[in-house]
Amino acid sequence: KIEVGIDVDGIKVKTSSDGKIHLTCTDRDNLKYYIDQQDGVLRIQQTNKERGSIFSLFSFSLNFRNTDAVLELPEDFEGDLVIKSDVGDVTLTELTLASALDISLGTGKVSSDGLNAKTVSVKSNVGDIKCQNWTVEQYLFLETKTGDVILDNSTVEEDLIAQSKVGKVKVMNTQAKTMAFTTKTGDIIMELLAA
Repeated sequence: KIEVGIDVDGIKVKTSSDGKIHLTCTDRDNLKYYIDQQDGVLRIQQTNKERGSIFSLFSFSLNFRNTDAVLELPEDFEGDLVIKSDVGDVTLTELTLASALDISLGTGKVSSDGLNAKTVSVKSNVGDIKCQNWTVEQYLFLETKTGDVILDNSTVEEDLIAQSKVGKVKVMNTQAKTMAFTTKTGDIIMELLAA
């Protein structure tokens, strides 16, 4: 199991080319990290949430990222992957997990092209969730409080739940045993679904 608890501008998760676990942080804000492995769990935690200077209180970055992280996992990674962040986007690229994926964000979008996993839970308070080409063995839960949920060209063997309190839910070219879609303010768009 890997638990990542860091606040960075972007976390990218992908398959490593050498079959080993790698974490690379591009950090220009003097952040500190604590890494611990105990009882089969690798924990990567940010120990200081403050960003270096007074200027960081007013971010005029013009799309310049101060801190990014790239987590590379072996193709045969068998543990759970848990990502928690108050601020920052998560990008998953062609990833295979034999177990569970759990992403929980305060503010940030989740985007992915290509994921195979046993179970998946993705939650963001503010931010879009955009996924395509997913295969999930059991259940898939996608939730954002403010933002859109978009799922395309995916297969879920059991239950698929997608919800947004404020935003659209759009599911296309997807099959699941059972499906439930909800939004309080926004559209629900379903195209070419199979149950």
